[in-house]
Amino acid sequence: MIAPATPPPIQKWLLAAFTMASTSSAVISPSLTTSLTPSKLYSLSILFTSSNRYLFYLYKQLAPVLAQGRPKWLPLAASLPLLTIPIYLFQGLWALAAALPLLALPCALLLFFFRDPNRQIGEGVVSPADGRVLEVRKEGGRIHISIYMGPLDVHVNRSPVEGIITEIRHIEGGHRLAFSKDSPLNERVVWTIESPFGVVELVQIAGAFARRIVPYRKEGERVLKGERIGLIRFGSRVDLSVPDLPCLSLSVKKGERVWAATTTLLEVGEC
Repeated sequence: MIAPATPPPIQKWLLAAFTMASTSSAVISPSLTTSLTPSKLYSLSILFTSSNRYLFYLYKQLAPVLAQGRPKWLPLAASLPLLTIPIYLFQGLWALAAALPLLALPCALLLFFFRDPNRQIGEGVVSPADGRVLEVRKEGGRIHISIYMGPLDVHVNRSPVEGIITEIRHIEGGHRLAFSKDSPLNERVVWTIESPFGVVELVQIAGAFARRIVPYRKEGERVLKGERIGLIRFGSRVDLSVPDLPCLSLSVKKGERVWAATTTLLEVGEC
């Protein structure tokens, strides 16, 4: 392949970058520079541009199923596999084969961490989070349920009931492990919802690694059951407190797996 005399504007800076890289590499490996002809450099610039466009197109297609409040640097993570091009350029095919999984895996995991799938809304009072039930207890005329969200769970939290958001409080605190007994002292966001069952309180708790809570809603807004209300980056813990009414009966126990908006935590009878 012979490169045209004037490359398209999109590839000009890429061609210059590859040329500079190959020139500087002559000090380290003179044989490498002789193998990088202008036509090969131009082909590599086209490959780099095409790959970049494809990856960002893929990210754009995934955006509707990614969580609101995801990190702004996430699109850059989608470009990690592009680093395999200079690796191939300077180290060869075997280095490319070794590096590609190492670069593609973090990219895939980051996109997986911030997924936000649609859910079928369950009956009764539904789970506000994906995860495993840490604790279920009745105390002070209320039912308390704690859910631990693991790193691989969906991190978007949903409203367990329909109602009006009367208060949202952000409370500073530590960043202990989410399943420790001191985790209620961590940084947290407390939601108060006026529901048909009375005052429902939901607490998003940051953990040792999840240090950012992103609320989606505001005080005074009406929220539907199962509607998205916020995100805890990289998972942590959610505590739910509901009035202990005769018409509400527990349908989960400690250790069970639950899914946000889908799993019924409390069945509703005649109130």
